[in-house]
Amino acid sequence: RAYREVAIGRAHPGGLVQGTIDLAFLEADRWVIVDYKTDAVGANQVVEHAERYRAQMALYATELGAITGRAVSEVVLAFLDPGIEHAFAVDEALLALGRSTSEQALGPPEPRPPPVP
Repeated sequence: RAYREVAIGRAHPGGLVQGTIDLAFLEADRWVIVDYKTDAVGANQVVEHAERYRAQMALYATELGAITGRAVSEVVLAFLDPGIEHAFAVDEALLALGRSTSEQALGPPEPRPPPVP
């Protein structure tokens, strides 16, 4: 099952981290996030351009995992022009970037209740 336009958000003492994931689906009991990008980039610039979105994608992976209690295995940027995908594997370094991005903006998160099974 695929979920489109998934709103995510979490309260912090300094405000709210929020965003909208374009597409999320479960594969082998782990989330895959897809974010569509309409930026017109050359095929040889996709990797460099994708790096501009690393912190945002890290934040999405961190928050979706925290909200649902299920790990995220991959985040895919789908560049519609030129029609090329770039995937970020979700590892501890990417999750640490997501936590850091959130905390730099707003401070440490408030405690959250355990996920609903």
